[in-house]
Amino acid sequence: MKEVFDTLKKFAGAYEGEGTNHEGQLFNGRFSLQPILNGRGFSIKFSANGKDGTLYHEEESTIAPSMNEKLTLWNFNTNTPGLLAHELRNAPTKSDAVESFVFGFNEPSNTQAFREEVAIDTWSNGDVSYTYSWGMPGGEFKERSGVRMSRKK
Repeated sequence: MKEVFDTLKKFAGAYEGEGTNHEGQLFNGRFSLQPILNGRGFSIKFSANGKDGTLYHEEESTIAPSMNEKLTLWNFNTNTPGLLAHELRNAPTKSDAVESFVFGFNEPSNTQAFREEVAIDTWSNGDVSYTYSWGMPGGEFKERSGVRMSRKK
């Protein structure tokens, strides 16, 4: 857990970039990652606005250890009806990224349930990407929305 926290601390800050949502629509993404409670966790604020200003997604989430000491993304956003706990998973690093942190809710192979993964990827030039993969019950699990962002100046 310490290694993940050390990396996230290096990438604390505000970011902006252009991404694509699950319907193929372009959006402007704004992402903020900030340490909270003396470095015991991190706050995430994220929004995705269409080119016409339409809000596609708004989020205020927290990364922190659970009571059983599993690093968890407590995801609260406008696209799900409540707070979802996504635990950190062992996952391969995205191609060309330095590190990928993938947090998951339910197993991607469980086609009977909603399942979701949220990934934070770090890049050698200082960029951060934020990606959502999901599948509805009975549906295909795949990457649906993502954005790569640069640090705001």
